[in-house]
Amino acid sequence: MAKYGTLPWLFSAIIIISTLSDQGASAQEACETAPLDHILLEMEKKTKTIKDIKSDMRLLIYDAEFEETSERSGSFYLIKKGELLRIVFKKPHPREWYVDEKYFIEYFPDTKYASRWRREKEEKRFQEARRFSLFGMGTTVEELKESFEITLLKAEEPSEETKGKKKFILQLTPKSDEVETPYHKTHISVLEGQWLPFEAKGFKGSGNTETWIFSQIKINSGLKEKEVRFRPPKGVVIEDEG
Repeated sequence: MAKYGTLPWLFSAIIIISTLSDQGASAQEACETAPLDHILLEMEKKTKTIKDIKSDMRLLIYDAEFEETSERSGSFYLIKKGELLRIVFKKPHPREWYVDEKYFIEYFPDTKYASRWRREKEEKRFQEARRFSLFGMGTTVEELKESFEITLLKAEEPSEETKGKKKFILQLTPKSDEVETPYHKTHISVLEGQWLPFEAKGFKGSGNTETWIFSQIKINSGLKEKEVRFRPPKGVVIEDEG
């Protein structure tokens, strides 16, 4: 798999946004007879209703060598039209990521410094990121299956933790080393009746992992572009990386 920096892969975070949906008895029967196909279909249907998303987020980074977990926390903003994305890390160190029609941008508020990459030069990676971000950002299940093997890893019975809903864990594995992804496999957790992932755990080399968790999610709240686009404050230095 290609070895690239973090920024062009911020779209992988999109896979872990959750919302609510009510399902009838026929959906339950379909889930019992063909669970994986049913889950993928419901996830794809649900995300077609999304116009914008705003939420809190946590990123847990596990270092297997030192057996330590570090945490980043902040906010996530997405406007589906135009694929405008902003991720704001507030702790432990301020950092912001942006994607718009032209650029990937990484901004460090403390030093008033930003790096940006032209999206047109990274289009292959961007499209693979869209495919990896899957279920709802314009990518169909069939497109996703072109690059990833998708399996139903585990089905857990309803519990207090899942608020009485059945929990499914899907595994995504790249079909070849040519697939652009930072992880050699990814576990995606989804609740029955919600049908969009609320957590994704990416497995990297040497036992290292990254887990994205989203909460306080607001769907179709009328998010404005000015809340998502990069608007550099006075004095910010912007360096073009390519």
